[in-house]
Amino acid sequence: MMAGRARLSTYACITSLLVIAYITLEFTDWAGNTQLHTLMEVVATLFALIVGVVALVRYYAKPHNMILFIGVGFFGTAMLDGYHAVVTSTFFSEVFPSAPLSLIPWSWNASRTFLAILMFLSWWAWRREEQLGVLGRINEITVYIGVAILTLASFCFFVFVPLGRAYFPEFIFGRPEEFVSAAFFAAALVGYLSKQEWRQDALEHWIVNSLIVGFLCQTIFMSRSYGLFDAMFDMAHALKVVSYGCVFVGLLTEIQTIWRQEQQLIEQRTAALARSRQELEFAHIGAATDVEAGARQAGIIRESGDDASGIESFDEALDLWAQQARSAIGAHQSAVSFIPHGDFKEGKHAVSLSDKYEQYRTYDVLANGDGIWALVVNEKLSFCLTDEQLKSHAAWKNFSDLKDSRGLEHPPMRGWLAVPILSRVREFVGVLQLSDKIAGDFTERDLALAQRLAQLMAPAFSLQYLNEEAQHRSEELAAANQQLAREQYLLNSLVDNIPDPVFFKDRDGRFIRANNAMARDAGLNDPSELVGKTDADIWVGELPSDTAEDERRILETGEPLINKEEQPIVADGPDRWVLVTKMPLRNEAGATTGIFGVARDITERKQQEQERERHSAALAEAKEALERSNADLQQFAYVASHDLQEPLRAVAGYCQLLETKLSDNPDEDVRTFLGHAGDGARRMQSLISSLLDYARVETIGKEFAAVDTREVLNEALSNLQVAIRESAAEVTSDRMPTVLGDRDQLARLFQNLVGNAIKFRGDEAPRIEVVAKEDADHWRFSVRDNGIGLEPQYAERIFVIFQRLHTRSQYPGTGLGLAITKRIVERHGGQISVESKPGEGSTFFFTLPRMRAI
Repeated sequence: MMAGRARLSTYACITSLLVIAYITLEFTDWAGNTQLHTLMEVVATLFALIVGVVALVRYYAKPHNMILFIGVGFFGTAMLDGYHAVVTSTFFSEVFPSAPLSLIPWSWNASRTFLAILMFLSWWAWRREEQLGVLGRINEITVYIGVAILTLASFCFFVFVPLGRAYFPEFIFGRPEEFVSAAFFAAALVGYLSKQEWRQDALEHWIVNSLIVGFLCQTIFMSRSYGLFDAMFDMAHALKVVSYGCVFVGLLTEIQTIWRQEQQLIEQRTAALARSRQELEFAHIGAATDVEAGARQAGIIRESGDDASGIESFDEALDLWAQQARSAIGAHQSAVSFIPHGDFKEGKHAVSLSDKYEQYRTYDVLANGDGIWALVVNEKLSFCLTDEQLKSHAAWKNFSDLKDSRGLEHPPMRGWLAVPILSRVREFVGVLQLSDKIAGDFTERDLALAQRLAQLMAPAFSLQYLNEEAQHRSEELAAANQQLAREQYLLNSLVDNIPDPVFFKDRDGRFIRANNAMARDAGLNDPSELVGKTDADIWVGELPSDTAEDERRILETGEPLINKEEQPIVADGPDRWVLVTKMPLRNEAGATTGIFGVARDITERKQQEQERERHSAALAEAKEALERSNADLQQFAYVASHDLQEPLRAVAGYCQLLETKLSDNPDEDVRTFLGHAGDGARRMQSLISSLLDYARVETIGKEFAAVDTREVLNEALSNLQVAIRESAAEVTSDRMPTVLGDRDQLARLFQNLVGNAIKFRGDEAPRIEVVAKEDADHWRFSVRDNGIGLEPQYAERIFVIFQRLHTRSQYPGTGLGLAITKRIVERHGGQISVESKPGEGSTFFFTLPRMRAI
């Protein structure tokens, strides 16, 4: 944990230092030259070549895809860096088709992009091998050929293809192409950081350092270069060498670690061979040179077996074995540990200390099983080390950081004797350790005795291991049973209490389980009454045969039935409708064993749909009757007005003849009465004509077409030119659009509105303004005047047929003009309204549909 934090701090420091360097260089006028650039590229080429060779040596020592891609990446980069160094020479300026100002930066970019891609591929290759194991390894010949082709293609490209410019001083980044390689460096950096290996692995740590430097080199240095050999240019070349050096240091550290591990393994195997020879020499331990000591040790071994057989608990047996091992070998310290699965935290430990270490008898901090202990656990190796050999061992870790609550450290160790305790199948179950021999150093004879003691302990350890495994399995089984019982209870509660019917059937269509809602819908009191029944036992009508066919199809195809509408009705029961979903019920082997279904009651919704259908039918019938009535009324109005025209014309004609005949009659009343009769007949004619126009708006209207409202407005004004001239009216208009409508009716519309504005004028000459504004799907017209206006409460009334606000003597008319206007607007799918105040004029608004693009 501490190492990981320290390395994170290192990465942060590198980033900060490079950012500071970038800020500093922004204010310098440094300018290098060709010689300095060539020197740095030669160094980079040699460094990349060395890194590539070392990486490939490391690969063949311990193959891994990641190292292979790093090796070939740096080897190919060395070739491209060498090429980049060569092209700066004036000797080759005539050979290449591109000028140095383009060739130098683009060849740099090719080398950096090549390495960035290969570093990213090295992470990808590691991930592939982690996921697929040996099958994920890529043949090195394939990699060599691919990289060689890519390198050769790069050379040929620069030799034969003219290059464009590489510097763009008009941009904030003078060389934006550098962000391509930066992106691959960033992707590789994210990949290596996500591995988390950098926390403990030296090579991965240095690779991360190299990727950070490479990424910043491209993003904040070379991308900000605006010319050859400027400060950013030279700094980027220096950082490239530094990034190569990071990988080189990591590889050397990795190789040194591998060499040290191999040396230790050789030493361990040599020691194991020596111990094997010693075991043969001590096969008859009782015949040793020191007969008395051998007899004493043999007696202790026998006692350990006899005494342990009478002990009731395993912990007591561990204490006894630790004490007897210390006595048999003659040491101040001994420890016996039972470690199932190699986990020290779950182990049981017994320690025996002589009076020399009396103060440590209460020390209760245990080692964590790493360091040299791990070799005993993982490699199952025995150790017999002097104090000097122990302290100099590569895997030795002291115990200075293992202090108990009182600050007491681990008892000091002087030499070490350690023997793994193995089961019959050579599975590691524990370890016997001794330290600080009373007389001299531990010998191979002591090792042989410890191994004999470990053999005596092994059966008890194996039995304890099996007991704990059995107890663990028993606890897991009990916990699983409890979990299963809880899940079964939850499932039963869910199925039984869900408001929708739920059921299960076997392959023969018999119910094997159902919930309370299903039993209720079937007219039963308990779900158990459904078990064994089929649909034919419950429902009436054609439903049982339909469901049998559906379920047969589900069992054959395995396809579910989703939301089918059904009408399950019990005998003498009400009409009901449900939406049913059924799907195959499968066992653990995937075989279909029956049907699972759930139903949702939709009776209320169905009844509402039926009610809506009845209402819709009634509305359609009423609409049809209304349409017939309207047609009849229109026909009546037409016939009535037409038939009334003839007698009215006759009355008007005779009145006119009488006026002519009696014009010399001295009786003034006669002439007055005849005048009134003629005026009444003419008004009646006008009224009938207007009524006929009103009725004909819908019946004789023309088919809609494109209409230029400017033209129809002019036509309306032409019809009103006498009234306009006599009233000195001024009519203005803005731009007028083209709309979809009936040309004649639209002319009548404008004529009625402008005519009304002239008729209902005040003391001033009429000023009338016609405006059209575009809206989402229609045009909104307004006709504004400065006339007498009207009260707002009459804004709706004036559009009603025969409704007048003034007497005929004040303002003549039939009272049908605005009614006809409204009917024309409504036929065109629009609306009409008015805004007005007495004495302030009126504004009539109406809408007409826009012309749509085809």
